[in-house]
Amino acid sequence: NSGLDIAKGEYCTIVESDDYVKIDMCEKLYRLACNQDCQVVKSDFIGFEDKEKERIFKNLPICYDQALYNKKTNLCLNPSIIINSWNMNQSSLYKMDFIKKYNIRANETKGASYQDIGLWFQILSLASSIYFCQDGFYFYRQDNENASVKSKDKIYCVCDEFEFLDKFFDKNLELKSRLQDVFYCFKFKIYSWNLKRIDDKYKLEFLYKFSQEFLPIYDKINKKYFTYNELSDLWSIIQDPKKAYSNNFFHRIRKGIIKIKYKLYKKVDNLI
Repeated sequence: NSGLDIAKGEYCTIVESDDYVKIDMCEKLYRLACNQDCQVVKSDFIGFEDKEKERIFKNLPICYDQALYNKKTNLCLNPSIIINSWNMNQSSLYKMDFIKKYNIRANETKGASYQDIGLWFQILSLASSIYFCQDGFYFYRQDNENASVKSKDKIYCVCDEFEFLDKFFDKNLELKSRLQDVFYCFKFKIYSWNLKRIDDKYKLEFLYKFSQEFLPIYDKINKKYFTYNELSDLWSIIQDPKKAYSNNFFHRIRKGIIKIKYKLYKKVDNLI
C-alpha cells in the first residue's frame, strides 16, 4: 500500500524480494498495455528452486484456460476469469490512474499473509480491460521455507481476506450481484487449498469454520461453476465436518500406502 501511495509512473508492477524478473519484462508488458489499451496486463511465471548447486526452472501458466490468452477481456465479458486464472499479482502491469480511481489497496493485517487474494480480486473485478500474455518474465521462488504458503500454522488468514472482500462487495453492490456466483466458487477453491496446506492438527477446526461459512450460502451457489467432486466435498463438509475430516484422513493414508507400494514394486523391478 505504501508503494502504491508513492508510485508516480503511468503503470506499476510488483516484484517480491525472493524473486527476480527478466530485464525486459516491464518494457514488453508496457508495449502490450499501450497497444491493447489495457488497464491490466498479466503474464506467465517461471518457477524456480535451488537444488544443491543447480537452479531448476518450471513454466507456470497464469491461466488455466488457454482461451483466455492473447485477447482483451474483462469480468463482464467472462466472469470465469476468476476461477480460470491464478490469483497472483506479480508478473503484471497495472495502470496507476485505474488503481487511484478506485483506491485499490491490499488488506492490512498483522504479518502480511495472503493479502494478494483481496488485492487480486479487487483488481480483476474493477478492471474494464485485462490482457493475459503467454510469455514468462517473472522468476518466482518456490523453495523459501519462510514463505506464508509454507507456514502450516496460519489457519485463518485466508478467512480474513474473504471478510475483507465481503466488505468490498457491500460497497459495490452491482459487482456483488454480477460476480457472486464465481466469488463463491473462488472462495471454495481457496478454502480447499488452505485445508490441504495447514497442519493436520488444525484441519478439523478449519473444517468447522468451512462448514459454518458455506452453510448459509449453499442454496445460493451456482453449481455450474463446480465439478461434481467439488459439490460432493462441499456438501459433506457442510453436513458433517467431523466425518469429512475422517474420510479425508483415511483417504490420505490409503494414498500414502499406494505410493509406498508403488515405490517398492519399482525397486523390485529394478533388482530383477
